[in-house]
Amino acid sequence: MANPNPPTDHLKETQWKEGQSGNPAGKPPGKHRSTILRELMDLVISGEDMHGLIKEMPVEAALMHSLIREGLEGDIQAIKEIQDSLYGKNTDKQEIKQDTKIEFSWKGKSDV
Repeated sequence: MANPNPPTDHLKETQWKEGQSGNPAGKPPGKHRSTILRELMDLVISGEDMHGLIKEMPVEAALMHSLIREGLEGDIQAIKEIQDSLYGKNTDKQEIKQDTKIEFSWKGKSDV
């Protein structure tokens, strides 16, 4: 069995001193992907609305029109994404308890 409290003396040389930062240079300059993505979502493009008409609209609106169109065509993932965006993800957990015994019988030819 492994030792739950192994010795750590050999690590003291590599540990930071008290008050010392583990990242003294900080975050490197530049933008996060999420910031770049937010900026791109605001770009205006020619997009197809949910009725199939070409209009000038932000990328985000074009994506939403596309998602709605897919949902109307029966795409279950698109419908779920729309529902989650509108109402939040369902976090309810249902537990099914069954006290009744169910028996099945098969009347027909036996393969055995």
